[in-house]
Amino acid sequence: MLESHLMGLTNEEEQAQVAAMMRMDEELSGYVGELEEDIKRYFAEGSVPPPEAVREIILLRSIREKKAARATIPAKRQIPANISI
Repeated sequence: MLESHLMGLTNEEEQAQVAAMMRMDEELSGYVGELEEDIKRYFAEGSVPPPEAVREIILLRSIREKKAARATIPAKRQIPANISI
């Protein structure tokens, strides 16, 4: 369950249980910290950078989505000078 908790695969009740156990048990808290570092190291060692073409596609899609989002945001309305807020 601890591994699942660290990878975000537990539900709210399980998350609360793990958090409560860690608050009550300093040794468990330390173990969970070490386990988290081991999991991070495992995934970092096995990671492979994406090909340049994939990175470009992601970047271009991100730029396109940002432009589309800006186009749908209504322009700020000017408040006439004679109206006070």
